[in-house]
Formats: sequence, C-alpha cells, structure tokens
Amino acid sequence: MATSQNGWTVQNTKAEMWPHPKVGPILGGPVWVVLTAFLHRYEAEIEPIGRSSGCYNKRHIAGSAKWSNHASATAVDLNWNRHPVGGQDTGYSAQQVSALTALLKAFPVLRWGGPAFNDPMHYEIKPGASRAQVRKLATKLLQKQLRLRGFELDVDGVRGPATAAALLKFQKAQGLEADGVDGPKTWAALLSAESVAA
Repeated sequence: MATSQNGWTVQNTKAEMWPHPKVGPILGGPVWVVLTAFLHRYEAEIEPIGRSSGCYNKRHIAGSAKWSNHASATAVDLNWNRHPVGGQDTGYSAQQVSALTALLKAFPVLRWGGPAFNDPMHYEIKPGASRAQVRKLATKLLQKQLRLRGFELDVDGVRGPATAAALLKFQKAQGLEADGVDGPKTWAALLSAESVAA
C-alpha cells in the first residue's frame, strides 16, 4: 500500500475523506478534526483563507518519486497566491509569523512548510507524528470545545465514557444525528457562536 512522505496511506478515491468548505476534502477522522481546528484558528488569528487553497491532490512531490502528503489528504496549502514557494514566510508580516509560531505550538502534530522547506503556503501532519498522537490531539480539541459549551470534562485526550456522553448530549441538543462521531456537521455546530450545551 502506497504511503505519502509522512507515512499516511495514499488515497485513491475521496471515500475516506470529509468535506471542508475552504480547502475541500481532508482525510476523515482525527486528521480532519486537527486540520479543521487549525484552519478555524488560522482564519481567526492569521488571515482569511481564500480560493487559492486546497488539500487533496494525488501527486508526487515535485522532482521526486515520493508521494506528496496531499496524496494522503493530510496536508493543506493556504492562499498560494500570497505565499508562493521559495521563502520561509513569503507574504506574511512579522506579526503574522509570530502569531503562526504561537498557533502551531497548540498543534504539535503539524509542520509548517515555510521554515521546514521554503513552502510557506503548506501545513501538514508532520512526518513522525503517530496516529495515536493525532487521535489524542483531536480528542483534546473536541473536549475543549465541549467544555466551552458547558460540559464538565477533563481535557486529557482520552475518549472515555464522559467525553462520549457529552458528545451525544451535544449532538441531541443541536438536532444532529446522535452518532458519537465528531464529523463536519458536529464541528460546524461546535464552532458556532450560537451553540450551547443543553
């Protein structure tokens, strides 16, 4: 089974992906949650995400036989018209670079392509980040959002009975399918200012 440069499985179809309104399909599950939470904060703290942005693209890294992380839908390019390849932070102000550096500390499983390989539009699940690490961060992000909505939860990255029960209660309160999956509809509600726990 082919893998992308960061070790995730190359996707031949979009069947395992979940939609994102700004960048298109992202690998479903914890990767989607982590990247979606990052993108939400990026828009709030750095800049709007424009139309020159995307995620899935089944291709090799330019000039290489290795699969790009876009091929596994575990990487996003943001505003490539403003941040072209060739510099560490092209198109970003010093204030934005400082804010990005701080933001990325909250997402230790992500790597910014600017400082890593002069691709400032590029953000990815970094090589060496395990599935367990991505899953734990995704659970912490969910727990933080549920706490903001009034649920008493520890933000420990453990998807135990309390987290599962809070998620189901939240979904029911929002009129969503109570399936215990924090997918696109649930996250849209979690990130909405109007969403509150019942």
